[in-house]
Amino acid sequence: MLRHILDHTPELEGFGIRVGVRLGGCSGMNLAIEFTERPEEGDITAEIHGITTHVSPVAAPYLEGVVLDFDPSPDGVGFTFHRAEPPDGDAEAEGGDGTAFEV
Repeated sequence: MLRHILDHTPELEGFGIRVGVRLGGCSGMNLAIEFTERPEEGDITAEIHGITTHVSPVAAPYLEGVVLDFDPSPDGVGFTFHRAEPPDGDAEAEGGDGTAFEV
């Protein structure tokens, strides 16, 4: 879905995503995602599934083993972060419909 949004939104040409943390939620913080043209100072940058991804150094420890997923169903919540549970101990977790994005 991220690739679709980036490919079909002309004003996002050349953009990637940035994953960070924001205060709030039950645990005191929430993971947050935003479209961005460039990293912020100190960000960790990688190309993941063809999308330039910047990760805040504060968020990095919280993202170990986390998957960004998208639920397209009418009852779905859109993008969600969840802990990867690799099948049979496999190190690479993937969504069944190919919409998962491991950070």
